Amino acid sequence: MTTTANKPSVVGSWNEQVIRLQNEWAAILERRAQHKNERIENRVTTWKAAVDSMQLEYEELVAKGEWFRGPSDLLSIIGRPRYETYHSAMIAWLLDPLARHMLGDRFLRAFLVACNTDWAFDKALLATPTITCEETRDNCRADIIFRVSGFTLVIENKVDASEGDTQCDRLFNAFNKDEDACFLFLTPTGRRPRTATGEAAEAFCTLSYSQLRSCLKSALDNSSNLAASVGRATAINYLTTLMKDFR
Repeated sequence: MTTTANKPSVVGSWNEQVIRLQNEWAAILERRAQHKNERIENRVTTWKAAVDSMQLEYEELVAKGEWFRGPSDLLSIIGRPRYETYHSAMIAWLLDPLARHMLGDRFLRAFLVACNTDWAFDKALLATPTITCEETRDNCRADIIFRVSGFTLVIENKVDASEGDTQCDRLFNAFNKDEDACFLFLTPTGRRPRTATGEAAEAFCTLSYSQLRSCLKSALDNSSNLAASVGRATAINYLTTLMKDFR
């Protein structure tokens, strides 16, 4: 009969080995965590230095006015980049060769060509136009009227507003008897007026804001007077609005 009474027990030694292995593995994990923390700490230190450097550079750029945000054109700054009345005032100003935009009649000529008017340009007459905004007659109001001897251009400017009831027909009837009257419907897309019928429909030519923008850009590019002035800067500022808000 075989017995195990005299065989040595390995339980204690086996438990000791397991405990030793556990301790060694725990030490490995601890060292690994320590190394990881050191690497993270080194990276954080590097990142913090980089962020601090970027912050200083940012503050210097802000102080020098070389870091910006938001719009740069006046109409956008005041929240009116598509405000119809303001655009009419700017266009009327640009149409005046004597205004301080320093473009002379360059914009005016480009604008009249784009309108496809039949009027034969007279340089002497172009130098002395009369331009009015919001002119009321009978039961209607013209946004812009450009007048020289022998020629009248009536401009209906529509940015986002819809046409009033029979608006263009009423405008035509009110101003058609003016000296060699021509009519222009100015819109962002250059569409035909929906409220012009019969003779009025034939009388209205159309112009888009992108064409208007091209007229102004051409006038600025072809201007021989490149001297800095508030007026010229205003024209450039308005071109910025046209480029940003009217594709």
